[in-house]
Amino acid sequence: MRSSFLVDLRSLWVVRGYPLFIVFKVIVMSSAWINTTLMMPVLIFRFEATPSQIALITVLTGAPFILLAPYLGALADRRSPIAMMIGGALYRAATLTALAFAPSLEIFAAIMVINAVGSSANVADPVILRRLLTDSQIVTAIGVRGLLDQSTKLIAPLIGAGLILTVSSQKAFLFTALMSLASAGCMVLLGRQVGMLSPDSSSSKKVNQSNIRALMELLATSPVIRATAILTIGCCITMGMHASVLLFLLREQSLPDTAFGIHMSCTAVGGIAASLFFKTWIIGRDQVKIIYWCMMGFCTCILLTGAWGLSGMPISLQLIAPVWALSGFFFGGKVICYMVTLQTRSPKDKVGLVTASMQSVIMLIFETSPLIALAITHWESAALAYVVSAVLGMLFLLPLSIVRPPFVALPTAEAPTAENK
Repeated sequence: MRSSFLVDLRSLWVVRGYPLFIVFKVIVMSSAWINTTLMMPVLIFRFEATPSQIALITVLTGAPFILLAPYLGALADRRSPIAMMIGGALYRAATLTALAFAPSLEIFAAIMVINAVGSSANVADPVILRRLLTDSQIVTAIGVRGLLDQSTKLIAPLIGAGLILTVSSQKAFLFTALMSLASAGCMVLLGRQVGMLSPDSSSSKKVNQSNIRALMELLATSPVIRATAILTIGCCITMGMHASVLLFLLREQSLPDTAFGIHMSCTAVGGIAASLFFKTWIIGRDQVKIIYWCMMGFCTCILLTGAWGLSGMPISLQLIAPVWALSGFFFGGKVICYMVTLQTRSPKDKVGLVTASMQSVIMLIFETSPLIALAITHWESAALAYVVSAVLGMLFLLPLSIVRPPFVALPTAEAPTAENK
């Protein structure tokens, strides 16, 4: 029998260490959104960076995660993920403090790249979750995380805007540096409560196989993880392409300046609804099939928006808003099922390697796919870029339409074990 969301959340709250972990996640997610709110005003208004400079900085800041994430994920599997998170938080606190006092664009950009190295340590997050919780508890925990992520997406930028009004946008980085110190404190307390969550000695010595070979063997032997990876790549191509030209589409359709904010709010509401719905609905069902249909729904929403723009009929804000909310719902459902699948289906000693490698691939797609969309927008229109992005995503559905992996249901809800109480 399925319990309510609050009852499930209460059952997680009694798991030793989980309250500190969730406080840590709220601080980290809020800090990330606030930093995003602060960085662009500093680059554009304080240092007057050109569009080409901003594009170069964006690529450079994404490169450390793409290159380091798989190795740091494998390291988290073999060593203490809590120690890695503490080190990453202290590292970010130092670099964010340096950002507050950077005197020039070149130094500011260099520190941003250095800061991105510290952010890569967050790939240890799934390893901690896997070692704290059982499989059924992970489903609830990921639903909670999705809800918190969408909520901070709405609230944190307002905090960032308030900081810009209160102090200068550059000095506001001191506030997020303090948040990083607070997150390090949460990890220290978590380590005292549950230990450093290091693997046993036999697991930590399994380092003969290279990370790439281990990952390739896992993809070859696990149809569920392979199918999840294929669908995720397709979905991220669609997301990366259409999101990069959203503002151009709004301009083409002569929609008001508030349309972008309405889009963000609608997708966030859809994401919150997905977190509440899929948290219980996924249990006992085929995870790959859910990802498949969520991706189909998401791509259909993008295709509908692009086709509407190409039709010559003006897009109505009142009518497109529900489509935006639906796209947020389907994408949110896909993300929840993807995270649950990787964390529960990956071998326990390879959770960090698998999840971090996928995050690295996703980041690479988000860095490169906008180039295609922007080229289409430059030569034709943003509406056509929407249509192409949806079609490309749907192409990744074809292999799973022909051959699907065997269905293995998630376990039903279970009480916390004596081990993690």
